[in-house]
Amino acid sequence: MTQKLNIGQLNTLATFDSMNAPVTVFEPDGRILYFNPHCEKLSGYSSGEMVGTYYWNLLISPEDRACSEAAVQKASHGAVISSFENRWACRSGEILWFSWSNSNVCNPDGSVRAIIATGIDLTERKRAEAELARTSENYRNLMSSINGVIWEGDPETHFFRFFSSQAKAIFGFTSETLLSDPDLWWSRIHPDDRDRMKQKMPELLKLPGIHQLEFRFLQEGGHTIWIRDLMTVEIRDGIASGRGIMIDVTDEKRNEVALKQARTQLELALGSANMAAWHLDIPADRATWLGNAEEVLGINPGTFAGTHEAFVNLIVPEDREKVSVAVAHSIVKNDPYAVEFRLKRANGEVIWCLSRGVVLRDAAGKPEIMTGIIVDISELKKIEAERERSLEATRQAVQLREDFISIASHELKTPITPLKIGLTVLRRAFLEGGGQGLSREQLQKMFDISDDQLNRLIHLVDNLLDVSHIRVGKMTLKFSRMSLADAVVKASESLRGDFQESRCTLEFKLDPHVIGQWDRLRVGQVITNLLSNALKYGAQKPVCVTVSQEEGYGILQVSDHGIGIAPDAQARIFRRFERAVSKRSYSGLGLGLFITKQIVVAHEGHIDLFSEPGQGTTFTVKLPLRASSHPADSS
Repeated sequence: MTQKLNIGQLNTLATFDSMNAPVTVFEPDGRILYFNPHCEKLSGYSSGEMVGTYYWNLLISPEDRACSEAAVQKASHGAVISSFENRWACRSGEILWFSWSNSNVCNPDGSVRAIIATGIDLTERKRAEAELARTSENYRNLMSSINGVIWEGDPETHFFRFFSSQAKAIFGFTSETLLSDPDLWWSRIHPDDRDRMKQKMPELLKLPGIHQLEFRFLQEGGHTIWIRDLMTVEIRDGIASGRGIMIDVTDEKRNEVALKQARTQLELALGSANMAAWHLDIPADRATWLGNAEEVLGINPGTFAGTHEAFVNLIVPEDREKVSVAVAHSIVKNDPYAVEFRLKRANGEVIWCLSRGVVLRDAAGKPEIMTGIIVDISELKKIEAERERSLEATRQAVQLREDFISIASHELKTPITPLKIGLTVLRRAFLEGGGQGLSREQLQKMFDISDDQLNRLIHLVDNLLDVSHIRVGKMTLKFSRMSLADAVVKASESLRGDFQESRCTLEFKLDPHVIGQWDRLRVGQVITNLLSNALKYGAQKPVCVTVSQEEGYGILQVSDHGIGIAPDAQARIFRRFERAVSKRSYSGLGLGLFITKQIVVAHEGHIDLFSEPGQGTTFTVKLPLRASSHPADSS
C-alpha cells in the first residue's frame, strides 16, 4: 500500500539524521535530495558529494545499476517497494549489501515529489550465506570426490537415514532406493556375512568410538564386492548417532589373496631351492625374513634379534668384514650386492652362503630398503671343491704318467745297456780271435752281469704286469700253508748280495711258529719289496725284520733308520706311481708299495707305516692266519 506524505512532513527529515540505519531521499528522476549520516559512515562518501547526483551512477555497484534505476522509476510512478536488494561500491572499495523499502512523498495532485528509501545492512548475512554456499559446495565436491558412500544411521531403529550419491556407483542402487526400502540393504549383504552384520552393527552403533567392519555386498547385477565400513558413533545428551563411510575394497581383497598366493608360492620356491628372502629396513636397522630362513640359517626366530648386526654375528669372523664392505658399497655407491661367505649355525655347523640384493631409495635418493635372497651353496661348494680335487688329481695323474714314462724308459734302458755292452765285447772277441782273448773269469763276470740285468729287467716287466692285472682285477692268489719266517729268510737270501754291496746289515727277530694260509709267491713279493725299499732308503744303516703273531694275524715288520717319509707323503705313498722323494734322487717306477698293498689287501690284511723324517720308517703288515673260504681277487 502506497504511503502518501504531504510537503509539510518533509521537515521531519531531520529526524533521520539520528537514525542508525541508512536513509536516502530521491527526486523522482533518481537524483539524491538527502543522504543521512549513517549512509555517509557506511559508504565513505559525504552528503555534499552525493546530493544532486544520480543514485545509481556513483554509489551502486555496476552489476546492480540497471535494476536500481528501474526500481527508482517504478517508485516515481507511485509504487512502494517493500524489499529491494542491491550493492554499494564504497569509497574504500568494500562492497556492502542492502535491502531497501521506500515511502513516497506526494504532491496534492497525488504525483510523487520525493522517494524516501530506508535500508537494512545485509552484508554480514550475505557474507555468511556466501561462506555457507562455499562450504556446501566444498562439501558436495568432497562428497563426490570420495570413493565411498557417506552414511548416517539410527542406532535405535538400525536403519539408515542418509546415503551419499556414490551409492549408485558402488552398490548399484540409488540412495533414494536404499532409503525408501530399509530391508533392501540387509537383503543385499552376502548370506555368509548377513547374520554377523545384523548382530555386530547394532552393537557397534551403541558403543562410542571408531569401529570397522568388512563384509561382502551383492550389487544389483549380482556381482559380489567387498565393503569396508569405517563408522564413528557419538553419544550426546544420551542420544546416540552413527555415521561413517563405506569403501569398495574389492581390488584390495583380490590383491591380498594374490599376495598371499604369491607369498605361499615364493615360500614353496624358497623352500625347495633351500634359500630365504630378506628385507632390511635401513633406517630402523631391522631385518625380516621370508621362506625357510630358520632351516637355511639355523636361527631361532624367538631368540634372533633381527638386526643387521645380529645377522653379521652369525657369519664366521674371517668373512664378516667382506660382507660389511659389500653392504656398505651397495648402500653408498649403489653397487650390486653379491657376496659369498661362511655362516655358523646354532648347532655349530658351518655352511657356505650366497647373498644377492638391491637397495631401494626414496624420492630424495636416500637409501630406505635393502632386499634380496640368501642361498645355501654348501653343496655347490663341495662340488666345486671336488671338481678342483679331481682336476688336481688329473693334473697329478698326468704328471705321474709323464714321470712314469720317463722313469720306465730310464729303468728299462739301465739293464739293457750293460747287456748290449757285454754282447758287443763277446762278439768282437769271437770275431777277432774265436773267443781266445777272454779268460774264464772275464766270461763268468760278464755272464753274472748279464744275469743280474736280465733279472732286473724281468722284475720291472713283472711289476708292470702286476699293475695291469691289478687294474683289471685279475691278480689271483694261490693259498697254501706256509711259514712267514721262512718266507723272510728266502727273500733276504735273494737280496743278500745287494745288502752286502750297500754295506747294510740285516737283523732278524723271527717267530718260526707263525704259520698261515697265504700265497707263497705273493707274500715273498711283499717281503722283497719292503726289504728293497728299506735297502734303498735306509742310508746304509741296519734294517730290522720282525715276524710275530697277534690275535689271529701274522705280523711282519720291516724297519730302517734312513731318511724317513714326510707326513704329507705318507697318505699317498701306497698309490700307483707315487714316490716319497724326488725321482732324481732315487730310481724306481714307484710301483713297489702300490703292488705290496694290493697283495696285502687281497689277503684281507692291512699294511701301515710309521715314520719320522730323518729317523727312519717302519712298515707293518698284518695277514690273517686263515684265509676266507672265498678269498677276493685284488681290484
